[in-house]
Amino acid sequence: MAPLSFPARLLREPLLHFIVVGALLFGIDHVVAARKDDPHLIVLGADVDKEARTLFRDAKGREPTALEMATLRERWVDNEVLYREGLSLRVDQGDSTIRERVIFKTLNVVQANLQAPKIDDVALRAWFEKNRAKYGEPARLDFLEAVLVGDASDDAVNGFVAALNRSASQGEAKGGLRVFKGRPRDNIVASFGGE
Repeated sequence: MAPLSFPARLLREPLLHFIVVGALLFGIDHVVAARKDDPHLIVLGADVDKEARTLFRDAKGREPTALEMATLRERWVDNEVLYREGLSLRVDQGDSTIRERVIFKTLNVVQANLQAPKIDDVALRAWFEKNRAKYGEPARLDFLEAVLVGDASDDAVNGFVAALNRSASQGEAKGGLRVFKGRPRDNIVASFGGE
């Protein structure tokens, strides 16, 4: 068998395969990374100018001059630098105010895309009637319970009732008087019976 030529030996060399594959990977990574936005690059686009003009017009009632626009742009860049620096320092972590603000903005985005279904009064009333047990407030009653202590003759009972009707104190009525306020009817029925 004849010895292999130099190019043929070179193509069979594993080190060459490793170098070629590595170069290809680095080249692909460079192309992909070049397409991503540079986190250190701040782009001041037309949308920023438009927002600045709108805010200035709303506040001052006129269009900003060239000098005022330059100042607004500088302020925007300063704010963007501070914002990005704050994120890199992770000052947004563990701050309940920032967390609540993010939740609020997210809710606004979600609610902006929601549309409440159209419900007429008849359908709404029917739904509440169907679900009355969940949302209905039971009737609540106030009452007094008087217990006669001692003699239970008709004269004693009538005297006790007369004393209660005159708003006599418990001592004069010679009985226990318990006050029940705002009790649900079901609670009263369970304690005293349905009659």
